[in-house]
Amino acid sequence: MVAGLLPWDGSTYSTPDIWLRLLAIVLGSLTALFPQRLRLTLTSEAVEMQYLFSTRVVALAEVVAVKPTQEGLLIQTADGDGFMAPALIGEKAPLSGWLRRHTASDRLAETILSARPTT
Repeated sequence: MVAGLLPWDGSTYSTPDIWLRLLAIVLGSLTALFPQRLRLTLTSEAVEMQYLFSTRVVALAEVVAVKPTQEGLLIQTADGDGFMAPALIGEKAPLSGWLRRHTASDRLAETILSARPTT
């Protein structure tokens, strides 16, 4: 994004230069907005996973297991489907797993599991 805002001298003005600067501004803006869009929301009835271009809602009654992995939080349902939380939410560092440390990812998984309705 900064590359698009850098000054240029008028002698090297060209159309491709403007397009490259605009592309740098657009890509920089998307990179800045990317983390703002992704989230995991726990409600009283469901877990809502908001990805960059889509949203997935999993009912808490369907959740069987929640596991923090190196790629992120894995939510497994009764029908065998597994859903990854968006963009490293609930990611557990390999060292934490090897040392068997209880991390924020583990607490997040426990919170989701404890929110399930009891039957």
